[in-house]
Amino acid sequence: MEPDRKVLHWTVEGAAAEPDVLAGKASAEVSNLPSENEMTPELNAALSKIEAWQPLKETIRARAVNWLLSPEFRTVYYDDAHVPFAMKVALEKEMPRKKAQETWEKLQYLGQQTPELWEQYQQLATQGQVWFAVPLMTNPSFRTEPHALLPCGVIVATEQTSTDILLAGVFGMVAYDLYSGAGDDKKFPGTARIMSDDSYRLFYREAFPLSETQGSHFTLLCLLLRKSWMPPEDVPFIPLLAMPGPHGAVVQIPWHIAAGTPPLPGSVEPGRFAEIAAFDRMADQMLEEQRKKNQGCVGLLRKCWTIIYYICLAVFLLSILSALVVTIFEKLSGSKKAPEPQKRASPAVYSSPK
Repeated sequence: MEPDRKVLHWTVEGAAAEPDVLAGKASAEVSNLPSENEMTPELNAALSKIEAWQPLKETIRARAVNWLLSPEFRTVYYDDAHVPFAMKVALEKEMPRKKAQETWEKLQYLGQQTPELWEQYQQLATQGQVWFAVPLMTNPSFRTEPHALLPCGVIVATEQTSTDILLAGVFGMVAYDLYSGAGDDKKFPGTARIMSDDSYRLFYREAFPLSETQGSHFTLLCLLLRKSWMPPEDVPFIPLLAMPGPHGAVVQIPWHIAAGTPPLPGSVEPGRFAEIAAFDRMADQMLEEQRKKNQGCVGLLRKCWTIIYYICLAVFLLSILSALVVTIFEKLSGSKKAPEPQKRASPAVYSSPK
């Protein structure tokens, strides 16, 4: 978990040494991205490895989508990465209300399980792209807790060409120097500002200034990584499934999924919130069933009301029609009667003059 205050993870007293696969072997002397003529044998080897995996991106994506739509994704990843609302209820039962509220608030950086959040992951199945990211920084517990999802930072090249991915790794050395306090923050003020805040923010992305990346589009991503899902050390990238664009969901593709190999023992156990999340989903299912039942009753009542309405309307119309028929019939009957003889008026009586 993230410390209560913002810190540089690798300057924390007593923190474990940074894993080689994430270190990048940063050097304070690195200040410019290499040209093709300045490529070292190590960089050429890394470039060849990236180029070898590039044609497999569609295969990796298909495997990642199958994993994303499987029950395993929900119980192993989602129930470990995000906290269910039932956790709040459980905390209130186990500890004083004030402490429970404080603990609950501290867990919010992970993001609460909601239908909207789940939908963001489901969108990855249809719109997500496979990105090869390069490691930048990670939580101190990354080595000691290999099966834990921990807050980390990676750099992604927008163009995703093999050369851009490699250059993103080289720029990561510059960024890491600034992160650890050994870089030139006057030469890279924008990068220094970005790297000064290592707090985890859900689905956070921020582009590095183009003036400091020699025009290359590099972006810092915050995400949760699991060491037992990382590629071998000779693979210079981390496969991700991410929504394209400046924002959106992103998830680490476990290496056993990307490569189609068996998972490491203990790496696919149910998440830390799996049992509590099961209660949440059970409650949601009960509410949904009750809603459907209510909708069924309401639907039946609506049908009955509709039938009654049309019956009353029919009766009303029939009564009006009957009245009209009677009126018309009476008029027709009256027009057929023989006219009565008119009485002659009596002659007027005049008084005689006196």
